[in-house]
Amino acid sequence: MFRENSTNGQIYVSLSADSTCSTNLVNARIGYETLTLTPTIGDKIMTRYPITESIKCRFPDWTQGKWDRSRIDGNQFKFKDVVNNYRTLTSKCIMRQSNTPNDRFIVHSSTQCGESFYTCVWMKRRSANTLEFQFGAKSSPNLLVNRYISTPCPITGDYTGIVPNREYRCLGNWEEDGILYTFTQRRDATGYQCFAGKILGNGEVAYIREAGENCIRAEHPLTVGMKITKQGNY
Repeated sequence: MFRENSTNGQIYVSLSADSTCSTNLVNARIGYETLTLTPTIGDKIMTRYPITESIKCRFPDWTQGKWDRSRIDGNQFKFKDVVNNYRTLTSKCIMRQSNTPNDRFIVHSSTQCGESFYTCVWMKRRSANTLEFQFGAKSSPNLLVNRYISTPCPITGDYTGIVPNREYRCLGNWEEDGILYTFTQRRDATGYQCFAGKILGNGEVAYIREAGENCIRAEHPLTVGMKITKQGNY
C-alpha cells in the first residue's frame, strides 16, 4: 500500500509479510515493512510547478539582451561569475513568483562543470542601463550594465575632503532606505566601483563611502563615510 503526502511530496509505502497483501498490513504507514520516500528539491519543484509553467516562464522584457558578463534570452540567463573562478552559470526560468517587491523567479541552474541545482533569483532595475540581481539568500548581489552610457552624477561641482584621487564615470544611481547608491566605472583601471552616500542640504555637504563593485549594504555613510564639502560649481 502507498500514499502520497500532498504537502511535502513524501510517499509512504508499506509491505505485507507475504504474497497475500494482507498479512501484517494495515495501511500505508503500518505494515510488516514500511518505507518513506522523500523527493529531492528538484522533484518537489517540478511536482509543485508543472512543466506548463516552465514553458510560459520568461524573464522581463527590460532584462532581455546582452549585459556585461551575461546574456538574457527569453527564459535563459547566462552569467559569468568572475568572483568564483569565472564559473559560467546558465539558469532556465521555471516559474515567476508574484507578490514580491522585486522580479523573483524559481530557476534551474547548471555550470560548465556539470553541476546542476534549483534556486531562486531576484532582479531589480536600478537605472536605464543597470541591473541588480541575486541568486538565493546566501549569495551576494551583483550589478550588471548593458550599455556603457554615462548618466548624470547625483552631485556636481568642486568638493574638498579626504577622498581617493581617482576619476569615475557614473553609470546609474538609485535611493534605497534613505541612502543614495551610485554605480560607476573607474577611469584609471579596469572595473567598477559603487558609492553609498548621504547628501545634506542642497548638496553643500555630503558623506560618501566606497561600497565595492556590487554596492554592499553595510554601515551608514553618516557613520563611516568621508565628508566632502562643496567649494563651487564647474
